Amino acid sequence: MNADHTLKKEMLRRYLKSDVDANLLDFVVENAHLIPFWPSERLCDRAGVDEGQMLELIRAFGMESLVEFKDFMRILLYHEPGGDGVVKRPLSGLVEEMIRNEQQNLRDLLAGMDYDRLEDFTQDILSASEVIVTGMGSANPFVGYFCKMLNKLGIAARPMSGVGDILVQLYNHDRSTLIVTFGFARYSKNAVLQLRRLREWGFRIVGITDRHDSPYAALSDYYFFLPVQCFDFVDTYTTGMTLINAVLLNIGRKDPQKLVANLNNYDAIAEDFGLFF
Repeated sequence: MNADHTLKKEMLRRYLKSDVDANLLDFVVENAHLIPFWPSERLCDRAGVDEGQMLELIRAFGMESLVEFKDFMRILLYHEPGGDGVVKRPLSGLVEEMIRNEQQNLRDLLAGMDYDRLEDFTQDILSASEVIVTGMGSANPFVGYFCKMLNKLGIAARPMSGVGDILVQLYNHDRSTLIVTFGFARYSKNAVLQLRRLREWGFRIVGITDRHDSPYAALSDYYFFLPVQCFDFVDTYTTGMTLINAVLLNIGRKDPQKLVANLNNYDAIAEDFGLFF
């Protein structure tokens, strides 16, 4: 263990209220800069423990929840001597670790890719009278990009946000409309209530989310799991954009002539309106 890890280990020991497994403490030391940003599922998986064992670790530090523990770790990283939050680390190291983090996200996405489900998603989009894409907070970039690209391919798609607006607009809407919803922790209570109501009304829903036990997964006809391990306090969009692009490319494969015609039409409209220079 290097000097930096030794310092962090001693720093953590000062806060322990009871004994903790030495290997688990080493894990916390080695991953201190990532723990505040890992969801519980990812944290337990990386530590090789179940949720009960993780709770024992948290209680050893005198806390009762993962949220408390993450806040505690974040304070240590940014304020305590020996912490190594981003404010104390060289830029080159941050960039290298961020890229390694994104590479791992992509490897996890590839390992878990369900091509049959991806094909079903493509067919559902092509069969729908319209595609409504929803998402709140950090999911907004996915919503805008997906709608823009579907429209570019000649598929009627539009974003929709605001719980009240969505329910009012869709109450009497054609039930052949496909709802695509992006949702990541921490989940919006209003968005979940909205999804539950849309499901009761008979809409087909496809969820794209970051946990297999998320409410978006439970309320969707089927869902895609996105590995979205963020680096420190920034968000990640790599796997989400990759999944979207895979769907778009698969749509293009279905009818190459229509694809070319739609792209040419888009370029003609852009030229007529002088969108680019």
